[in-house]
Amino acid sequence: MLLIGIARRPLAVVGGLGIAMPMGAALVTHRRAKNPVFKMLPSLALLVLSAVIALMNYRLLAK
Repeated sequence: MLLIGIARRPLAVVGGLGIAMPMGAALVTHRRAKNPVFKMLPSLALLVLSAVIALMNYRLLAK
């Protein structure tokens, strides 16, 4: 979805949110398993990046 979103901005928003949701669930799972913070970093980084992509494309749609 993110690759298709290069040409079609609404799909970039959907793709960004589509990746952010499982990454949020991954963080919850890491917390429940009481994993150390360094094991949570990959899912946290992907969550932040996908949320930024979704937000930036959403703002471009509003223009």
